[in-house]
Amino acid sequence: METHQKPPNDRAFLVYNAPGMQSHPDREPRDLLKVLVRNPKEVLVFWEISQQSFQRVLQGLGGSQPQEIGLKLLLKYKHSQGEGQDWYDLHPLSNAYYAKFLEPVSAVRAEVFVTHKGKISLFMETQGGDLPPRGPAKLLDPQWIHPIWRKEGQIQVLADGSAVLEKTPEAWKEYFDAFEGSFEGSSPSSSWGQR
Repeated sequence: METHQKPPNDRAFLVYNAPGMQSHPDREPRDLLKVLVRNPKEVLVFWEISQQSFQRVLQGLGGSQPQEIGLKLLLKYKHSQGEGQDWYDLHPLSNAYYAKFLEPVSAVRAEVFVTHKGKISLFMETQGGDLPPRGPAKLLDPQWIHPIWRKEGQIQVLADGSAVLEKTPEAWKEYFDAFEGSFEGSSPSSSWGQR
């Protein structure tokens, strides 16, 4: 039996058509270090270093030149024999490292070190519990919030300046369903509340 799906209603997504919503927001790099686990044997570690922090490192090393600085990555993890760790040399201009393990690992943590003339110093490390709890994330990038959402009270700004969705994913679906059309089939919103 052949079934036909209604195309998604473009009117429901007009808020995304504004010019400012068509590209990633511009922002300065910040101090960030994350471990993305692809599967029990593969991880991707990625990081950003703010200009201010890099300048502090140079000053702390006696005004060294950027080309004299090296980076090292330390991965700590648990495996069948207990705990393990591996060191990796990084290119100074790199911002990610893919690592593959011989056996399944868990609880992977990362540390980035600065090296200079034989000296090594911890620069950044991942923190335990830095991932949000299971479920849909509510935190929004301030530069990707459409003005209509603020006007209609869809956004709540917290004390630290971060913004979150005021409504639950189910309520947002009802908000979009107020427009004519259907969210069946290949509609981008068909997985609301299921991720």
